[in-house]
Amino acid sequence: MLVIDSTIAMARAMERPIDDDLKRLLTLRRDQLTHNTDDDLGTLALFIVVAPGDSLSTIEARAGYPVITTGAVEWVQQHGHWFEAVAILSDDGFATVLLVQDEYGIDPQLLACLRAEVAYSKR
Repeated sequence: MLVIDSTIAMARAMERPIDDDLKRLLTLRRDQLTHNTDDDLGTLALFIVVAPGDSLSTIEARAGYPVITTGAVEWVQQHGHWFEAVAILSDDGFATVLLVQDEYGIDPQLLACLRAEVAYSKR
């Protein structure tokens, strides 16, 4: 699991050898959130990049909410082989963003939930 909870953590993540599609998505969201503000990214959002082998209980503990509960997330989008699930957890708009690659080793219950959310939103 890769946790990005500050501007510095985002910069460090960008220096890592991560998937190009993930890097583009993180860059886009960072730029959208920090445009016209000097606030640290960590005051705006928490990014959690799920890795193969991460248990659902570990993911939920770090996210701070039950990620597979219906209605727990505001929206889910699929970007190629990545899912992005966003939950707004406070009145000030702070978000937890789960980034989950659709690949072997990712919790099958989590993938099934994300796939169902994407399919539902396309109706």
